[in-house]
Amino acid sequence: MDATAPTSKPMDKKPPTSKREDPGLKQDGKGRWWVDCYINGQRVRRCVGKKSDAKEVLAKVA
Repeated sequence: MDATAPTSKPMDKKPPTSKREDPGLKQDGKGRWWVDCYINGQRVRRCVGKKSDAKEVLAKVA
């Protein structure tokens, strides 16, 4: 084995990040969408059905 050869494979995927694709929205294991945000310093979570509905609710809150 060559001493200059890389010991690990290059990453094909993006590294994991803590930022969501849509900040303030998340989906649970049952497929429900949740609005997760802070209003006046208080954390607010609201369950909505579809992602489009969740985006509308989030737009009203923000």
